[in-house]
Amino acid sequence: MELAPRICVLFLPLLLLLGPSTGAIVDLPPDEGKEVWDYVTVRKDAHMFWWLYYATNPCKNFYNILTKTAPMFTTRSSLEFTQSHLVQLYQRHVRHLNRDDLNQLMNGPIRTKLKIIPKDCSWGGQANNVFLNMEEDFMKPAISVVDELLEAGVNVTVYNGQLDLIVDTMGQEAWVRKLKWTELSKFNQLKWKPLYNDPTSSETSAFVKSHKNLAFYWILKAGHMVPSDQGDTALKMMKLVTGQRVGWTGLQVSCLALGHRS
Repeated sequence: MELAPRICVLFLPLLLLLGPSTGAIVDLPPDEGKEVWDYVTVRKDAHMFWWLYYATNPCKNFYNILTKTAPMFTTRSSLEFTQSHLVQLYQRHVRHLNRDDLNQLMNGPIRTKLKIIPKDCSWGGQANNVFLNMEEDFMKPAISVVDELLEAGVNVTVYNGQLDLIVDTMGQEAWVRKLKWTELSKFNQLKWKPLYNDPTSSETSAFVKSHKNLAFYWILKAGHMVPSDQGDTALKMMKLVTGQRVGWTGLQVSCLALGHRS
């Protein structure tokens, strides 16, 4: 079942890599079919072009804007909610986790590998009752919590799939700019560093910006499910976050480790 048609301002991937980061305000196209474009300096002698197109086409996949069809697991079948707004929230943020292949993996090979899961326990990607009871907390900002972590010296890593519409890159940048962290101004002044999975390729896999105990990764060609869309990039990012060695061409930033800095 397709998601209900709605008016969408379609940001092509390149737009998600800039905009607010430059401090400039992007004016939305006034009418359907209109477009605006510009470019931003990513680093010295390197520019990123973006294009913004206004259309009323239905957004069929909120998890990856370049996917033409909605995932089969976003249908409304077997939902227990009666409130329409809860149905919409559940569809966008929880339903995609209830996939048979994921359940089979977690309750099959993973259970066998771990050898610690009780027989009367099974893994589930989502739970209706949990979602209902957390409705009030669903959209509360956690900016103050991140501020506390940064001031306490805890390493914080933010990552985002460039093609994600639900948790879009521009929105991620927007809340990061609202931090009251004392080092934020220095973080904002940094240029994004390109990262390359293949040292023989000139194709950029991601961008990263890191200062002190805060790092931000842009994962290219990935939507909401970064490990699924770009597994190699996601794995290398996690190795960096956990302080492991990784052969990532172009990386000249400190490798952050989870937990408190000693």
